[in-house]
Amino acid sequence: MSAELLGLVLAGGQSTRMRRDKAVLAYAGKPQLARAMDLIAPFVARAFVSVRPDQERDPQRAAFPQIVDLRPGLGPLAGIEAAQQ
Repeated sequence: MSAELLGLVLAGGQSTRMRRDKAVLAYAGKPQLARAMDLIAPFVARAFVSVRPDQERDPQRAAFPQIVDLRPGLGPLAGIEAAQQ
């Protein structure tokens, strides 16, 4: 028996260098986050979006199953850590 393969899209960044939320940037006619979820979906049993606690209610991110960072401020590692829990 093999375990299900789950996917994680890291979308909890602060976009400080870009100065605007990358998740909502249009890419191929959709917000980038939605496009990333579409691309990963065929390869995993379920896909999740990694978010900071203050992003849980953001409409773009709330449209998908979420994994909330346990220790914000660690960058992408916070999302990976939370997903492993």
